[in-house]
Amino acid sequence: MRLREKWLPFLQCMLGSMTVRAAAETTGIHRNTSFRWRHRFLAMAKDDRPRPLSGIVEADETYLLESQKGARHLTRPPRRRGGHAKKRGISGELDCILVARDRQGRTCDFVPGRGPVTVA
Repeated sequence: MRLREKWLPFLQCMLGSMTVRAAAETTGIHRNTSFRWRHRFLAMAKDDRPRPLSGIVEADETYLLESQKGARHLTRPPRRRGGHAKKRGISGELDCILVARDRQGRTCDFVPGRGPVTVA
């Protein structure tokens, strides 16, 4: 990748949620370059994982209704806004979100799957 002096202004545009074209105009690069840079920077951020948690670690999970917003073909019947699960309690309709944090302030979160957390 070239034009290193334009990387930081481009990242500022990305953090400001600018479109590809707006970021290209602001930083003075071509829109195709802006598109490629955006994907490269996002790919690098995706692989950036925090260091392993150590010491005393506290973990908690929460459950949210699965969202298929924007999907062309739903794998379930549609719901109204703010809908509720058809079954009470923790069921397969809910996505589990697990968050863990150590005493140094490092946080790790991930989605183990649907339904209750199990040891496998």
